[in-house]
Amino acid sequence: MAAEPFYPLPKGAPEDKEAKPKGWLYHTFHGGFIVHTVLILPWLLGAFVIIGALYLLYAGSYVAGTAILGLVSLQYVTTPKYWPEFRQLIKDMDPRCYYDHCELHLPHGVEDIKNEKSMLCYHPHGALCVGFSWNGAHAPELKHIPAKWLVVDVLMHAPLFGRILRWIGNVGGADAGNMKRLMKEGTNIGIIPGGFEDATIMKKGSERIWLKKRKGFIKYALRFGYRVHPVYNFGECDTFYTFHWLAKLRMVWFSTLTNTKLNKPIKPLDKTFTKF
Repeated sequence: MAAEPFYPLPKGAPEDKEAKPKGWLYHTFHGGFIVHTVLILPWLLGAFVIIGALYLLYAGSYVAGTAILGLVSLQYVTTPKYWPEFRQLIKDMDPRCYYDHCELHLPHGVEDIKNEKSMLCYHPHGALCVGFSWNGAHAPELKHIPAKWLVVDVLMHAPLFGRILRWIGNVGGADAGNMKRLMKEGTNIGIIPGGFEDATIMKKGSERIWLKKRKGFIKYALRFGYRVHPVYNFGECDTFYTFHWLAKLRMVWFSTLTNTKLNKPIKPLDKTFTKF
């Protein structure tokens, strides 16, 4: 059963008088499904477009292969601009309606999140960052709070999906240089401290996060005077089935690729902001 079209505003959230249906797909399950398709497929399959174009060239379809490579290459030649209408369309079609329940809880009200120097730390990563995306970057309750939502830098340059992220406008790379630049400016940021390690240990039905001894984001928060808001996505572990076997072997392989040290996962944090 699809979720109700509208959720009561959290305590302290500004009244959004524009939050009304504007089309037959807005705030519906089908609209949410379309948003997932438009965003997730390029995320997962963008690289295959290039592989397909190369195959076409190999097979002798030079016109089609060259045309596809040319279109994909445009995002690397010219920087895609922020497209506010596209970002608003995502919110209007309401991807949260795709789920039975997907809602944001703010125990101390939205006013507890300041307009600058606030760090929203989302846990866990999950398979596709559902909570971080729909109850963070695209949450209507947070639309009046300026923030940059940071993702692994390679996604900002990924075929097709990188262009979409730049159209959305409030997403940026999570590399150390960009993060420190934003924090020097006092810009609010949203991050997933567990990163790909969180995704690697995900198991359907099990609440797991990868956080022990991960102190870099706290170091930056202290250095630049940021308030840290822990955010826990209850239900993220129920969104997808994953290959959870051979976890230790996969973590060793992952740490070798990324040159990171292994540490043990810990139980969820007590303070909760998000539920879906």
